[in-house]
Amino acid sequence: MTPVAKALMENTADGPGPVLNPDEGTPICPWCSEAIPPADPAPNGRHAICMFILTAGQQLAISLRILSRSARLETLTSPRNNEVPVGPVSPTQNTCMPTDGTEIDLDLLNVKLRAIRRELRDEYLQSHAKPWIVGFSGGKDSTLLAHLVVETLLGLPREKRTRRVFLVSNDTLVESPVFQSFVDALLGRIADNIDALRVPVQVVKTYPIVDESFWVNLLGRGYPAPNRTFRWCTDRMKIRPTSRFIREQVSTHGEAILLLGVRRSESAARAGSIAKHEREGNGRLSPHSDNKGVWVFSPLKDLTTNEVWTILLSCRPPWGGTYRDVVTLYKNAQGGECPFVVSDNDAPSCGSNSARFGCWTCTVVEKDGSLDNLIAAGHDHLEPLTDFRNRLKAVSEDPNCRSKIRRNGQPGLGPLTLETRRALLDELLAIQSNLGMQLVSDLEVRLIRDQWGKDQAEDAWRDFGKFHQSNAIEPRAV
Repeated sequence: MTPVAKALMENTADGPGPVLNPDEGTPICPWCSEAIPPADPAPNGRHAICMFILTAGQQLAISLRILSRSARLETLTSPRNNEVPVGPVSPTQNTCMPTDGTEIDLDLLNVKLRAIRRELRDEYLQSHAKPWIVGFSGGKDSTLLAHLVVETLLGLPREKRTRRVFLVSNDTLVESPVFQSFVDALLGRIADNIDALRVPVQVVKTYPIVDESFWVNLLGRGYPAPNRTFRWCTDRMKIRPTSRFIREQVSTHGEAILLLGVRRSESAARAGSIAKHEREGNGRLSPHSDNKGVWVFSPLKDLTTNEVWTILLSCRPPWGGTYRDVVTLYKNAQGGECPFVVSDNDAPSCGSNSARFGCWTCTVVEKDGSLDNLIAAGHDHLEPLTDFRNRLKAVSEDPNCRSKIRRNGQPGLGPLTLETRRALLDELLAIQSNLGMQLVSDLEVRLIRDQWGKDQAEDAWRDFGKFHQSNAIEPRAV
């Protein structure tokens, strides 16, 4: 046991010490106050992130007593020192050890953080008016990026805060209800408090066109549920909505800079995507592969996951509140967020093997681990959603639920049959009524039924053509 952990077990002036349930003698998580089952494995159990907080968050108060004596580090929000306090740290070794066993070199982290801040400040002060568009998914990486951007603006004289900054979040309309509620609340807090900070930041939410929504395509047009070979959802629900907003800014300002919270250590695919941008770029900016006039800026690319958490747990949001909610959300779902996507060339945001926050309807993955974990964490009301998601996948893979004619009129496995679509819509509306939360809008339902009418008319016309052709009378020579 580390000295800091031992200190936490004792009654000190820094807070309550005992971490055992006096009635049952079972360990109690000092962060969330839940009982820790003996079978909860580390570091992969539900309380792994809680344990990380103990080393990088709750232990901060004790660590700071050591740090203040050694004068090794300063606070993250200090505009003069740009340093990160975390714990446990010894006076003789400037490192900390999260519970996953990965040692964080605080000196190196501070070097990285100073470089990020320097890049952000230098890029913002360039002599042009290209607006910044900050991709915001609500996860840890984009949250840290938004934090550092706002902090950079606060560190500038007011007369130099001239360039517009858009904090852009996309809602696919089928996001995980728990995660989207969290994102909406966070965006609302930022929007409510950003004016008081006197920084030129505007919160923007983008949505897919209703006629291109998930339900209009699946239940209306009969698209089978997305899979790895037919991932029709990403373009319509993620790429197009954000690309429309980006093109509007390019049309107004000539060019724009897109800031993304992507990191090399996320995956091999992400590292490859970042390397590709670096080869094609000039300095810190690289041209966007699909959107002309858009430059990509990825200031967090060299941070590790533990470094991101260390920074977040060492500071408070400039717009108020804490980052405790995002930590709790990750703990409950044990997942990562689907990143901000504006191009087919970006690393895939769906279908990875890890649990991710994202669309609750996602059938690209075999099993939605984050949704299952949220249910296990107490969100029992979400169980009908995971059952319905599994049903979408099953009927899409069942040939009996698919038309034998494709939409181009050729024979083959076509869209979902009208009978299947009707049954699925009835089930979805029943779930919506029982849960008391909107899953599909009235406008979507109307467009779905309009599409059914069009399909019925096309089927009737096709059948008439076949009948006319089979009964046609051959002309006879006179």
